Amino acid sequence: MTTEKEMYDHILRFNRMNISQREYCKMHGMTADKFIGCKNYLFAGNDKLAENAVMIYSFFANCRNHNVNPFEWLTDVFSKIIDYKNSKLAELLPMNWKNSQN
Repeated sequence: MTTEKEMYDHILRFNRMNISQREYCKMHGMTADKFIGCKNYLFAGNDKLAENAVMIYSFFANCRNHNVNPFEWLTDVFSKIIDYKNSKLAELLPMNWKNSQN
C-alpha cells in the first residue's frame, strides 16, 4: 500500500511539472483512480480515516476487477461477517466471494 508520504510526494512532483494528470500517471505506472485517490486521501481528516477510505476503495476496485457487483457483495458480506471465523475471512473477499456464488 502507498504511504501518505509517497502520495504527498507524487502530488508535489505533479504540481511542479507542466504535464497533464494522464501523462503523469503514465510516467509513474499509476492509474488515474490511484492518482485521484492520492489527492483525496490528503484531506481525509486524519490517518485512520484515510486508511479506511483506502481500504473501501480497494475493495470496490477489487470488485470491479473481478466483475462483482459491489452492492451485492457488500450486502452479502455484511449479513455474514458477524458469524464468520477470522480464519475464514478471506472467503469473503470479492474474488473468492464470486466463486462461492456460482
